[in-house]
Amino acid sequence: MINHNRDSIGSFQKICRTTATQVRTHRISSAILIAISFVNLSAFANAADQRTEIHSLSNFHQEHCVHCHDSSSREGDLDLENLSLEANDPMTIAKWERVLDRVQAGEMPPADEPKIDTTAVQAYLKSLHDDLQQRSATYQQTEGRARARRINRDEYQNTIRDLLSVHRDLRNLLPEDGRSLGFDKVAGALNVSAEHLEGYIAAAEIAIDEAFEPMPSSNKRKIPQRWEDMGRLQRAFQFQFSRTDDALVYFSDHWDNITGFEAKSAGRYRFTVRAYAYQNDAPVKARFRVGYDKEASRRLLTYSEFPPEGTEVTVDAWLERGETLHICPIGTAPRSNNMTIQRVHLKRGNPGSKYKGPGLAVQWAEVEGPIPDARFQREILGDVNLQAGTRDDARAILGRFLPRAFRRPVKPHETEHYLSVFDTAFADEQDFEQSLRQTLQTVLCSPHFLYLHGRPGPLNDYELATRLSYFLWNSLPDTKLHELAASGSLRDPKSLREQTERMLNDPRAEAFLEGFTAQWLDLRLINATTPDAELYPEFDELLEWSSVQETRRFFAELLGQNLSLMNFVKSDFLILNDRLAEHYGIDGVTGVDFRKVPIAEDSVRGGLLGQASILKVTANGTTSSPILRGFWVMDRLVGKTPPPPPANVPALEPDIRGAKSIREQLAKHREESTCAACHATIDPPGFALECFDVIGGYRERYRASREAASETLVVARPIHLDIRSIERDPKLRVRPKVTVGLGMTVGSNSEYEGKSFRDVREFRELLMSDPKQVTASVVRHLTTYATGTGPQFADRAIVNEITEGLAKQNYGLRSAIHDVVQSPMFLNR
Repeated sequence: MINHNRDSIGSFQKICRTTATQVRTHRISSAILIAISFVNLSAFANAADQRTEIHSLSNFHQEHCVHCHDSSSREGDLDLENLSLEANDPMTIAKWERVLDRVQAGEMPPADEPKIDTTAVQAYLKSLHDDLQQRSATYQQTEGRARARRINRDEYQNTIRDLLSVHRDLRNLLPEDGRSLGFDKVAGALNVSAEHLEGYIAAAEIAIDEAFEPMPSSNKRKIPQRWEDMGRLQRAFQFQFSRTDDALVYFSDHWDNITGFEAKSAGRYRFTVRAYAYQNDAPVKARFRVGYDKEASRRLLTYSEFPPEGTEVTVDAWLERGETLHICPIGTAPRSNNMTIQRVHLKRGNPGSKYKGPGLAVQWAEVEGPIPDARFQREILGDVNLQAGTRDDARAILGRFLPRAFRRPVKPHETEHYLSVFDTAFADEQDFEQSLRQTLQTVLCSPHFLYLHGRPGPLNDYELATRLSYFLWNSLPDTKLHELAASGSLRDPKSLREQTERMLNDPRAEAFLEGFTAQWLDLRLINATTPDAELYPEFDELLEWSSVQETRRFFAELLGQNLSLMNFVKSDFLILNDRLAEHYGIDGVTGVDFRKVPIAEDSVRGGLLGQASILKVTANGTTSSPILRGFWVMDRLVGKTPPPPPANVPALEPDIRGAKSIREQLAKHREESTCAACHATIDPPGFALECFDVIGGYRERYRASREAASETLVVARPIHLDIRSIERDPKLRVRPKVTVGLGMTVGSNSEYEGKSFRDVREFRELLMSDPKQVTASVVRHLTTYATGTGPQFADRAIVNEITEGLAKQNYGLRSAIHDVVQSPMFLNR
């Protein structure tokens, strides 16, 4: 058996050494880089390999299983002939766990195979269960539950921010993180390559350089800066603007650099805009983005709105040099049935002052920044003179920096190691500041900084503080956690609960909310597909943004109020703004701000399964797939992950013309014996969601290309169009309504676990009837995200215990997080 921790860190050492000659373009020297690889890695080593003798189960397999699951047939991609009955590594145990679960669920042997005596099956299940429990427990005792893992890109970014007070986004310098079990926190998927090391070196250099930059003085930053005279824009773009006594009125939904400000240096800026709705009784919406003038480079910040009486809106953003804030009013551009805006009301010679439609009247804009963050210079560098520092000064700085970077106390020999790095650099540079910079860069490339590690067994208090902070903040522990770790009191259940509460109430917990929902619910894939403009012309950027916000804020509501996890299946409320309410056909919601909205008992909405974000990420932009959606429901919500399809089975190609329904195609697909068993589990949840289209709209008939449609439907094109779509197709600007084709009738009925349902409402009730199943699934996903590995076979009893305990706490989401943190899975490596 391979010792995974030693193997992973050994690979890191090798990469450090072989990459040293490839990084001479960086200021960090090859000698310093090589020094990284000689850091004492004894903390990563685990106990020696150990085998466990087990009793044989092969007679049962030979008699009932191997004729279908041998090395040649491999039905279900399972070869029991060559699957070891002795190995206790997690991958082998996981395969046997799958066998156990399928036999226990009655899925094996298949219905067309001879029945097995019930007593024999029960004896087999008990024997296999006890054997797997012993093997899994033995592995955890010798190797630990979780391997040492490197921090992922998001964790790296947040750690650099909190360690160095550097807010620049460095993630684009690092390769994409691998994913396993749905998360990018699992050790097995977080490999380290030469490309990673080069990225860490480049990122460390940029981060340290920025951390050492002098803080700008207040008399040079000119804060605040106001632009009350915006006549420049009116003169340059008179067809898009009009002037009033107190404001510049902005009509265009394309040009949006109204401030004329460009950042002269990278940093965090705060913008405040005072504006009001012009020639309109209702508020005017506006989109806030930052970036350069080129449209593709802009990053969406948020949406807001300005009422007729006016209001101030403040947004914070990181700007690179030359970037600015872009404010774009939505729905103010005049429209025509024949021609674009530039050819109609606001062309030159016919200025905006003659246009009688709505606009955004901007009274003033104010910018503050770059906003300094001097924590690193104050707390780490202190009052050391960087032009005349001494070796003792370097030792003192390292004494403050290393415990924070490594998230634990450091031993004297570790400080001496990095002091020797400083000595080597100073011998070459003869410059205290440059030598210190190179030394700190070396620290940021150390495995003790880049890896979360520990020995098998109980976590010590510092390791526990680190695990807790990377769970709830995706960053390093703060001063309070370090103090509790130093006192040895963090492991006390009461103290641990208090700290979990404190951290959940801290703004930094937004990193958990965004990170967990992005991965568990696949919200990170929201931009992966673009809905077909002919079939779904009502789709726009505001709808996409609103759908993601709905899901995040829904999760935040459950977390903040400790509401039942079963709200993920069915809730009696939604979190909506007006754009989403319009999309869902719900009246009485106005404004871009989100609010809690009660819904009827028989609504198709409520819970995750009716949310547009979930329905979009489980579709391909043109058609919905019961397979994709069914797999998602079973894997993410129910907790029964179907096996991957056999390699020799082709994927279904949807009939986008609407001539044949997906249900008909799947019926034929299930005629394949290798497909039938899995699709019997996957397809029903997918069929239940067929009443929703690819952008989350409710439907009774599929949409089809107009030439293949039997009927048509008039769809109102929204006024919130994504400007990128307009640039691709200028006609989108001038067609407020569009006709789409209608095809076959949608069927959402099927059968789930032997019980029939007619639609998504009845399917949800079937899931609601077994709350412990959904609860256990959420607990397992939380555990994977929190510990870097999924619950193993030896953890099954713990998951069951947590689930039973939550049943007495109304299955509260916040209670679930507390119970995971207090569990042996979290408290042990």
